[in-house]
Amino acid sequence: MPREILYQTVGYTDNSQDPTEEHINQSLVKAFRMPAGSRVHYRVWLPHRVGGRHLVDRVWDWFINRTAGAVSQSTIKNCGHIAMFMMQPEPEGKYDDAVDVPLHRDIFKDGPFEGEKQLEGKDTILHFVRNFASFHYISAMEYCRQLQDFGYDVGFQGCVIHRSRSFNEEFGEYFPGGDVLPIMITYAGTEASAVKHSFQRKMIDTDMVKGQSFIQPQWLEGWINRPTEGMPDNCGEELYKWNDDKSNLVPLSDSEILELKYQKFPFKD
Repeated sequence: MPREILYQTVGYTDNSQDPTEEHINQSLVKAFRMPAGSRVHYRVWLPHRVGGRHLVDRVWDWFINRTAGAVSQSTIKNCGHIAMFMMQPEPEGKYDDAVDVPLHRDIFKDGPFEGEKQLEGKDTILHFVRNFASFHYISAMEYCRQLQDFGYDVGFQGCVIHRSRSFNEEFGEYFPGGDVLPIMITYAGTEASAVKHSFQRKMIDTDMVKGQSFIQPQWLEGWINRPTEGMPDNCGEELYKWNDDKSNLVPLSDSEILELKYQKFPFKD
């Protein structure tokens, strides 16, 4: 039987419970076992294990105020589990003879595309993407996939990679090995208050792909927005909640969306 598609949770109810430590550990093992071109710089941070719920709430505050992440600002803090997939400088000299040459330490402070040591040139950028960053993305997805298989509602967003400087200013004390470069934030809980979902995904089926050797998914033209009086201009995507037996997604009403305080791009430079 095919596995269910991943759903993007953007908020949680008051009754939501965080993943158990056993489920977290098993999901991390699955994530770490994903094939990788290189594991240099690879790190995962679990803030609840060092600072409890207070630190997790600080991460959510940073995420809401300092990134372009799309979450329910009124219910996301009901989620007490965050796993941040990130990169960190390796100890000086440790991998000098490795095929995958480690990145310069300054890249982790300012991000890969800012500052004096920003990545430049095709070979350097490809080295970053192919040998380092790509493993974080597939690893984070496997982590979420395993947690969803355990029955949790999961979420994942990559906008954190643009905010390495502010992230290190806020949380650098927790990373004694040096500045980090956040790549993906993932999170999970037992009961979503809102799920962001495109109806187009369910329209992709085997009839669309069978018998073809070169395939382009047939997305519908345009994008559905629901501008309603009194709703934020940037609140455009359809949001849903699960029905009682979690077998189907039910559209949220305009008033429910307003209560969620969901905004797609709350932060602007």
